[in-house]
Amino acid sequence: MYGEITPIQYEILKLLYLRDEVYGLELVRSSKIIKRGTVYVYLHCLEEKGYIVSRQEEKNPKAIGLPRRIYQLTESGTKVFMINHNLLLNVFNRFSYLFPV
Repeated sequence: MYGEITPIQYEILKLLYLRDEVYGLELVRSSKIIKRGTVYVYLHCLEEKGYIVSRQEEKNPKAIGLPRRIYQLTESGTKVFMINHNLLLNVFNRFSYLFPV
């Protein structure tokens, strides 16, 4: 099925959709379900599927350590996010009577 993703992949795509560019640890800090030990595994998988692209940040001569990778949503990734987002909204709306506010 086109666009089948896990809840964590959905969360990553959502955060990338809401922002233009994000680095890996920024995703961890912005989410309660994305963990530091797995974020790069999920990012690699999403990049292999063509849903995101990455580039290495330009190295600051005064910075310590390696340059960060910056991640960005692709057109395909945006489509997959929107398909899954709309699916979740439809499910929620269909069963919202079970959860009165």
